Formats: sequence, structure tokens, C-alpha cells
Amino acid sequence: MAKTNKERQQAFVEHHRKIPDFKMKQAARKQKWRRTRKLTAADINYEQRQAAERQRRCRERKKANLSTPAAAVETPTKAYNSVASLSKAVKRVQRNLPVSPRKKVAVVKKLAVSMNLFGAKATKCCKSLSLSSDVVEKVKEFYFRDDVSRQSPDHFKASISH
Repeated sequence: MAKTNKERQQAFVEHHRKIPDFKMKQAARKQKWRRTRKLTAADINYEQRQAAERQRRCRERKKANLSTPAAAVETPTKAYNSVASLSKAVKRVQRNLPVSPRKKVAVVKKLAVSMNLFGAKATKCCKSLSLSSDVVEKVKEFYFRDDVSRQSPDHFKASISH
């Protein structure tokens, strides 16, 4: 036959009676119950105001901790109203990035360039691998100097003396 609620409670208390932490919690629970029975409406209202004030201070401290420079990123357009919503969006993006760190960097760089986040300077300007005409002329002048190379009838035009 099934136990009643009273029997279940008694079994629970008997099982946990040996635990010292449980005894302390039970005593505190009974004391609080006795105290709340004696409260007047004014006392209850005062306790509610105190609890609301504690909650407000706790939330202000949390907000101050979250607004440190490491945690908060200020956007110029103020796209997100709270740090939590921005963090949620960042987490969602991070979850969908590739696992490989090299590929992550490549994807993020490509996104940054496509959104023009760094301006015109970020785009790579591919330099030609060929030497400029000025450098070519200077190299030719160097090798035509008599102290560096000499003419020989056996070789093409010049050979380098060591």
C-alpha cells in the first residue's frame, strides 16, 4: 500500500537525522517559520522592501562587474542594449565557426574584410614580384664595374671575380 505524505516526511527525516548539516538547516527552517507567524503587516512590508533593496544592490554590482573593459565591447551604433544579448550573439557565432584555429582566423578575417571593418588599409595590395626598373639599372651598374667583374673572351659577357 502507498505511503501517505506524513509517512513519507517521517521517513525522510529519519533518514537525514544523522547528518549534522541537515539538523542545522531544519532548526533554521523551524525558527524562520516561528518568526514569520508572529510578523505583522508592517513587518512583512519592511522585510519586502529590504529584500528589494538587497536585490537592487546585487544587480548594480553585477552590472558594474560586467561593464569592465574586458567584458564589454562598446559598439559605435549601440546595436545591442545589454551585454548579455551581445554575449549570446557572439557565442552563437563561435559555436558555428570551424574547429581548426587556422580556419577560424581565415573565416573571421574574410568576414572583416567583406564588411570593410578595417577600412581600405586592411585589403592587401598585391605587389608585383618583378623588380622595379630602378633596381634593375642599379644591379646592372654594379656588375659592369671593373672591380667587381672583368671581361673574358671565353665567357659570355662578364664573370664575377672573387
